Amino acid sequence: MSDDVKYVSGWRIFLRRFCGHKAALIGFLTLMMPVGLVLSSFFYDGYDPTTIRPWIAGKGILFSSPVCLSENVFTVGESVPTLFSECENSLEFDVMGFSQKEFRIVLKEGKVAQIRESGKSDPLQELHVIPEGAVKYEQIFLSDKPEGLTEEFSVKVGEVLPMILTEINRVAIVRSTSYDYIPQNYRIELENGEVASILKNGKAVKECKFEGEFVTLSKFDGELETLMYGFGTDMLGRDLLARVVYGGRISLMIGFVATFVSLIIGVCYGAISGYFGGRTDRLMMGTVDVMYAVPFMFLVIILMVNFGRNIYVLFMALGAVQWLTMARIVRGSLLSLKNSQFVDAAKMSGASSWQIIFQHLLPNTMSTIIVYTTLTVPAVILEESFLSFIGLSVQYEGRNLDSWGALISYGVQAVGSDGGRIWILLFPAIAMVMTLIGLNLLGDGLRDILDPKSKK
Repeated sequence: MSDDVKYVSGWRIFLRRFCGHKAALIGFLTLMMPVGLVLSSFFYDGYDPTTIRPWIAGKGILFSSPVCLSENVFTVGESVPTLFSECENSLEFDVMGFSQKEFRIVLKEGKVAQIRESGKSDPLQELHVIPEGAVKYEQIFLSDKPEGLTEEFSVKVGEVLPMILTEINRVAIVRSTSYDYIPQNYRIELENGEVASILKNGKAVKECKFEGEFVTLSKFDGELETLMYGFGTDMLGRDLLARVVYGGRISLMIGFVATFVSLIIGVCYGAISGYFGGRTDRLMMGTVDVMYAVPFMFLVIILMVNFGRNIYVLFMALGAVQWLTMARIVRGSLLSLKNSQFVDAAKMSGASSWQIIFQHLLPNTMSTIIVYTTLTVPAVILEESFLSFIGLSVQYEGRNLDSWGALISYGVQAVGSDGGRIWILLFPAIAMVMTLIGLNLLGDGLRDILDPKSKK
């Protein structure tokens, strides 16, 4: 052998062909963007997909707000809430003051019989509500449904209701809020994770409570702290970026685990059918043909309805219907290989049928199996998304898991007829589309790369 001839490993050949295949490379890079974002959540615990902040609901891309909870409670001698646990020395909040009033309007025979303010014994003779101004309208309940009103109106005892309130039959409840636009300052000194002292506008108090809706500024150890919502927020004020990231965990886990289940079943079933042939092959492939005639999505829905929407049931349900094509592919590969010379050599050396199947034949079909596996994952993700879209979202311990499919379904409802909140639908849809395109391009590329006859 010439000294100029060097041994090149199979992995080096694969990498060289992979880097030279444009479709495979583009597919891999496209896939890595959403997958990398999802994987980042395992190393960064700042994502929070569950915290509801109603006062920032439906905010757009790159929106930021002060760091705060729905209800902030600090008591001297007690630990600070978990959200503020990383702060070492002091917390400071500027909070817009407010007061809320509730009025009850009682009707009798179509006229106003009584007007009362909550907490006061003396009834009112007249009530004037201004949607915007010193007394800001917050909510009016018409019958059992809250309806938003923006018009100014007045009611008087003994008179009929104005036209704007004609749907009320017996009682209307009006809530109004007055705002103090001069912020109150809260300074909380900390010691070993506990509240050492609280100053409200410079005066010491034992406890303070304020709602996050009215926080205009927050500082941790003197530094201004805000939360940035890169993808905006949904209709409950939850971080959409965090929801997309955690939704990707669910979709990718279902895609890969269900594909793995179908891979195990399909490879074993197809290998046995293809190697033994004859009556065994006819019986096993006949069973596959019968199962092909059953609408597989209908079968998955039946399994989930009868056995629950548990995530483990979904793994088995999707895996149980995806193995049919894999079984046929493996069977066809083994039929073409089982009469090869290396199989005859293995038989002559005393190898059993199972050793020949799993040690000699299946390794020679791995390229086909790998390619089809990359194409099965996006199919499973799409099927799970369809189930979530029709209301059969996966559950774990009785709690719905928001996969990309569930987020897209939620986004369709949240966008509205004017399309004003399109980002709630757009980002989970982009993440799923990029994953599906990446997997399909990668699968097509691997098919060419692993084909020994390919010259690419």
